[in-house]
Amino acid sequence: MQVVDDDYKTFLGDLTTNQFDLNSIYNEFGTYGNKFSPDSIWNQFGTYGNPYSQYSPFNQFTSTPPMIINGNGQIVGRLTVNQIITGAVSPYQLNALLQKLGD
Repeated sequence: MQVVDDDYKTFLGDLTTNQFDLNSIYNEFGTYGNKFSPDSIWNQFGTYGNPYSQYSPFNQFTSTPPMIINGNGQIVGRLTVNQIITGAVSPYQLNALLQKLGD
């Protein structure tokens, strides 16, 4: 799962490519994978997908991209295209890896 680095720790979806998982960021029909949803990182006009938003993984200069949280609640990385961020994982590379692993 992932959350954003804001005061509310907003849930932005699960990191799974399962097309039937309504919480997957890669389910284009679900809340978190739909490019029109305000809670989706794929909405380029929304808070979490706009390349100029401080909370977007697509802002190459952000210092507060979404956190990647494991099942134990620990931060294991940051979903971001900003390669300077420690633990940076690109949403595009993550999708390719999950597809390869079959998750």
